[in-house]
Formats: sequence, C-alpha cells, structure tokens
Amino acid sequence: MAKITFGNKVTLNPQPDIARENKVIDDDINEIKTVVNGNDDIVNKLKGTILWTNSAPTSAFSSQTVTLSSNDYDMLEIYYKKDPSSYVVASVKILKGQSTILSINHISTNLYHRNRVMTYVSDTSYTFDNGIQIPTNGSSLDHNAQYVIPLYIIGYKTGLFS
Repeated sequence: MAKITFGNKVTLNPQPDIARENKVIDDDINEIKTVVNGNDDIVNKLKGTILWTNSAPTSAFSSQTVTLSSNDYDMLEIYYKKDPSSYVVASVKILKGQSTILSINHISTNLYHRNRVMTYVSDTSYTFDNGIQIPTNGSSLDHNAQYVIPLYIIGYKTGLFS
C-alpha cells in the first residue's frame, strides 16, 4: 500500500444543475485520499523491520551481546528455536527497554523446559545468556549453547507505547 500524494482537489466547475449524488466533487476525492492515507499509516505500523539476524542459525549460540541495526522501534519480537537442528520455532514480544526469557519445551525421554535470558543493555544492544535446560523431574540444570537459538529480532514502530 502507499499514500496518495497529490494535493487536495478544488472545484473548478461546480455544475449546480447536476444533483449531488450524480457527480464526484472535490470533497469526495479529498475524503477518499484522507481515508486511504490513514489506512496506509495503520498498515505501516503493523509491518516490522528486521533489526538483527543470526548469521549461523544451525550452530550453537554462546552467550553474547548482539547489536540491533536501529533504535527506531517501540516493541521487539524475537523468533527462536529450541536447538540448532530443530524446526520448532517460537516468538515473544517485548516493549522497548525491557528484558525477557525465551522459553520453549523439549520432549525426549522426559519433558524439559528450555530457557535463555535476553537482557536489555541499551536501545540497540541486548545480551543473551547461555541456554538452560530444566528437566521436569527436578534434577539439575543443564547450561548449554545448543538450547534456545535466537533467529531474528524484529522491531515494530506501533506508536502504542510512546
């Protein structure tokens, strides 16, 4: 979608002998332009921008700090998968300036909860800890770079939280 960019229309020949419902006048065209441009603003707020991409999504992801390409967002969405070879993907949304925990379940001989903490450093910088696997049977935690692999960070400029 795109905005209508022509200037507002002005009546040149009002033709008063023609009934209003049988002609298009400047007010009609200007109203259509206003509505279309308003809808374009709404659509653009729903589209996100990829601010970071994991360049090695099929590899382990050690704890590290990542840099976003822009600070022009008010909400982030983080896509991640449970391990390097998985096709199971989840996502979480957070407000600008917040931290989060990426969380996903893994089932093998037991049920495991896999988590990875994502900590806010600045509007363009976040730190990821190593992944953690927590078995439901209560045995010890397993820290591993193979768990919960971030894929993308997408920024949205919704205007809802400003």
